Amino acid sequence: MAVLEFWGLRRVMETTGVSKSELYRLMRAGQFPQSRPYLHSPKRRFWLSSDIQSWQMMQVNKGDIQELTQPGSDFDGLLNL
Repeated sequence: MAVLEFWGLRRVMETTGVSKSELYRLMRAGQFPQSRPYLHSPKRRFWLSSDIQSWQMMQVNKGDIQELTQPGSDFDGLLNL
Protein backbone atom coordinates (compact mmCIF):
# COMPACT_ATOMS: atom_id res chain seq x y z
CA MET A 1 0.00 0.00 0.00
CA ALA A 2 1.33 3.44 -0.94
CA VAL A 3 2.00 5.95 1.79
CA LEU A 4 -0.12 9.10 1.58
CA GLU A 5 1.86 12.24 2.36
CA PHE A 6 0.96 15.90 2.69
CA TRP A 7 3.34 17.97 0.56
CA GLY A 8 3.96 21.69 0.94
CA LEU A 9 4.61 24.07 -1.92
CA ARG A 10 8.40 23.66 -1.82
CA ARG A 11 8.14 19.86 -2.07
CA VAL A 12 5.65 20.10 -4.95
CA MET A 13 7.92 22.50 -6.84
CA GLU A 14 10.98 20.28 -6.27
CA THR A 15 9.11 17.13 -7.27
CA THR A 16 7.48 18.50 -10.41
CA GLY A 17 10.13 20.97 -11.53
CA VAL A 18 7.37 23.55 -12.00
CA SER A 19 7.74 27.10 -10.65
CA LYS A 20 5.36 28.61 -8.10
CA SER A 21 3.76 30.99 -10.59
CA GLU A 22 3.30 28.19 -13.15
CA LEU A 23 1.75 25.89 -10.51
CA TYR A 24 -0.82 28.51 -9.61
CA ARG A 25 -1.51 29.27 -13.29
CA LEU A 26 -2.08 25.55 -13.95
CA MET A 27 -4.36 25.27 -10.88
CA ARG A 28 -6.46 28.23 -12.07
CA ALA A 29 -6.74 26.55 -15.49
CA GLY A 30 -7.83 23.27 -13.87
CA GLN A 31 -4.70 21.50 -15.15
CA PHE A 32 -3.03 20.81 -11.80
CA PRO A 33 -4.33 19.35 -8.52
CA GLN A 34 -5.76 21.88 -6.10
CA SER A 35 -4.10 22.48 -2.76
CA ARG A 36 -6.08 21.74 0.39
CA PRO A 37 -6.28 23.60 3.72
CA TYR A 38 -5.23 22.00 6.97
CA LEU A 39 -8.24 21.52 9.25
CA HIS A 40 -6.88 23.56 12.17
CA SER A 41 -4.78 25.99 10.14
CA PRO A 42 -6.78 26.97 7.03
CA LYS A 43 -4.20 29.50 5.81
CA ARG A 44 -1.63 26.71 5.46
CA ARG A 45 -2.13 24.49 2.44
CA PHE A 46 -0.88 21.15 1.19
CA TRP A 47 -1.18 18.78 -1.75
CA LEU A 48 -1.73 15.05 -1.49
CA SER A 49 1.30 13.15 -2.75
CA SER A 50 -0.98 10.78 -4.68
CA ASP A 51 -2.58 13.73 -6.55
CA ILE A 52 0.85 15.03 -7.60
CA GLN A 53 2.08 11.60 -8.63
CA SER A 54 -1.07 11.03 -10.71
CA TRP A 55 -0.55 14.40 -12.41
CA GLN A 56 3.05 13.44 -13.18
CA MET A 57 1.94 10.16 -14.76
CA MET A 58 -0.56 12.03 -16.92
CA GLN A 59 2.25 14.31 -18.11
CA VAL A 60 4.36 11.29 -19.06
CA ASN A 61 1.45 9.69 -20.89
CA LYS A 62 0.64 12.92 -22.75
CA GLY A 63 4.28 13.23 -23.78
CA ASP A 64 4.34 9.66 -25.10
CA ILE A 65 1.23 10.29 -27.17
CA GLN A 66 2.56 13.59 -28.55
CA GLU A 67 5.91 11.99 -29.44
CA LEU A 68 4.20 9.13 -31.24
CA THR A 69 1.98 11.40 -33.30
CA GLN A 70 4.78 13.69 -34.53
CA PRO A 71 5.45 13.45 -38.28
CA GLY A 72 8.22 10.96 -38.96
CA SER A 73 7.60 8.92 -35.80
CA ASP A 74 7.29 5.14 -35.93
CA PHE A 75 3.59 5.50 -35.16
CA ASP A 76 3.17 7.96 -38.04
CA GLY A 77 4.72 5.37 -40.38
CA LEU A 78 2.27 2.73 -39.15
CA LEU A 79 -0.66 4.98 -40.00
CA ASN A 80 0.52 5.21 -43.60
CA LEU A 81 0.66 1.43 -44.18
